[in-house]
Amino acid sequence: MGISQNPALMRDLRGVIDGREFFSKSPFSSRYFLTATIASLACIAFDIFLICRYRSGVSSTLLVLAFMDVFVLLSWFGAVRHIRRVRAAFSESSLENIDAGSSIDIVLGVAAGAIFDWLAGVSATVLLVLIYIGINLAGSIRLRF
Repeated sequence: MGISQNPALMRDLRGVIDGREFFSKSPFSSRYFLTATIASLACIAFDIFLICRYRSGVSSTLLVLAFMDVFVLLSWFGAVRHIRRVRAAFSESSLENIDAGSSIDIVLGVAAGAIFDWLAGVSATVLLVLIYIGINLAGSIRLRF
C-alpha cells in the first residue's frame, strides 16, 4: 500500500494541512490561517486594551506592550511573505499536478503546518505574556469604579 492510499501515514508525514490546497489558494480560504489570523488580531486587541486602560502606568511597561503588537504583526506579515514565496515557486497549475504522497506534497504539507504552528505559537505566547502583564498592572494600580 502506497503512502497516498494510507490516510494515517499521510497525516503522520504531511500533517493535517494539505499543502497543495493551502498554497494553491488564498491563505484566507484556509481555516487554519484564518484561525491563526483571528488569534493574532485578538492579541493585538487585548494589547491595545491594556495600553489604553493603563496608559498612565509605567512607561517601560507600555513600551513592552507596544513591542508585543509589533512582534505579532511582524510574525503575521512574515507568514504571508513565506506563503507568497512558496506560491511564486509553483504556479497554481503545477501545484494541482503534484501527486498525493509525493515528496513535494509532503514538504508542502509540512511547510503549511509550520506556518500555522508558528503563528499560533506566537499568538499563544504573546497572549500569555499579556495576561501576566495585565494581572500585574491590575494589582499595582488601584481600580476606581
